[in-house]
Amino acid sequence: VSRSSPADQAYKVKANTGSLPSALTFVQADAATDDLSKIFKGCDAVINCCGVAPGSENQLDGNGAVNVRIADAAKAAGVPRFVYISVASDMGVTSGPAKIALGDYFKGKAIAEAATVAD
Repeated sequence: VSRSSPADQAYKVKANTGSLPSALTFVQADAATDDLSKIFKGCDAVINCCGVAPGSENQLDGNGAVNVRIADAAKAAGVPRFVYISVASDMGVTSGPAKIALGDYFKGKAIAEAATVAD
């Protein structure tokens, strides 16, 4: 699932891996708003690396709430395997300018990690 077209998604996978596995299905959707459980129904696995980059708008929801939606939708759809790929939420950023700039980024990651473990 990506906001990009299925053709663009397939191109990026092939460009980065050198091949295009036949078992992959590419779907254009918005993970923040679309019905993901319907999309995930019948999938063998969901591999999630969704998020927004540090410094982007809405880092808390873009790294937290959206990933919670994805994990919950995979569970609701009965997907047997769920992989969440991200940076660790506890990177030792506890004070100073980095905490101000990256605080919501890491809070969002922590929310996503907790939801992934809970589901």
